Amino acid sequence: MKTFHHFLVGLFLGTSFFIQAQNQNQDYLANLLATEEQNDFSGTVLVIQNEKILLNKGYGFTDKTRQHKVEPNTIFNIASITKSYTAIGILQLVEKGKLNLEDRLSSFFEEVPSDKKDISIHQLLSHQSGLPQSYVCMRKSEGPACMKAIFKEKLADTPGQSFNYSNHNYAVLAAIIEVISGMTWETYLSKNLLEKAQLNDTYFWGAIDDRNAAKVAQKINKLGSKTRQRNWDYLGGGGIYTTSLDLYKWFQALQAGSILSEKYQKLLFKPNLHTSSGLGIGYGWFISQSEMGIKEYWTRGSDSFGHNAVLRWFPEKETLVIVCTNTGEKGDKNITDNRRISDLIIGLIL
Repeated sequence: MKTFHHFLVGLFLGTSFFIQAQNQNQDYLANLLATEEQNDFSGTVLVIQNEKILLNKGYGFTDKTRQHKVEPNTIFNIASITKSYTAIGILQLVEKGKLNLEDRLSSFFEEVPSDKKDISIHQLLSHQSGLPQSYVCMRKSEGPACMKAIFKEKLADTPGQSFNYSNHNYAVLAAIIEVISGMTWETYLSKNLLEKAQLNDTYFWGAIDDRNAAKVAQKINKLGSKTRQRNWDYLGGGGIYTTSLDLYKWFQALQAGSILSEKYQKLLFKPNLHTSSGLGIGYGWFISQSEMGIKEYWTRGSDSFGHNAVLRWFPEKETLVIVCTNTGEKGDKNITDNRRISDLIIGLIL
């Protein structure tokens, strides 16, 4: 009985210490973000640790007039995080037997130039296709026109030789989804991802009034009416609008296996190659070691009109950090506010 008593006391003390540490982290986070808000940070922050929400709050204002406060359900454009959604759509089709990761571009499109016809789906997913980063699909509303423009581009490298980040990889993948499914990229993702994960506050480029400051965070740089319409420069590799909470629900659905089986889920996070800096390249995800030696899986996006976002997952610490902002870069021009704020949070709680 004495041993069991000691066990219960130890369990109680351990649980109490754990709860105290989480409460302390919540206080630290509240103070940190309150200070950043005073320094003109605007955005939403969602922090989950050990399946408990430590913070879910909006900061600052959605627009320069400072008439609309950012709320936890304010909608942001998440830019290149969209690539993770497109990667899931492709792997769903692979899982259903409608695609193979080694299928070549010539299987889906006519008149593919000889230097690009053997580019594989795997190479597109892992940015090893050699396609350059350019903006030849701007204001093109249909996939075939975008593909024609991309195929005219000169390759930046030989396919399969090295990592070369390009939005074109995921624009092509979105076009492949349309060819195989017979649906638009947006409709396919809506039916097979958004509805299954119950993402009720997630929208696509051209399908949302992004000028509604009460609901959608406004852009630093204004966009013309033609650019705001369906635009292949923002489809596949970008173009999703969502909330930090819907990003969390999407991540939960992914981990639960409700939108992609465990076997194919692992392919998203598998490092297919490593860059010279040691960064692992997954499918729409990146894998790295934090400064504290903790493995991190992350996906982020930013665009020139000021919106940027990041989702950072530390499985060893059961910690997830999501930051969505519309403040562009702060301080160092190479550091977007999502990275700066999430670095502060991670340094504080880990």
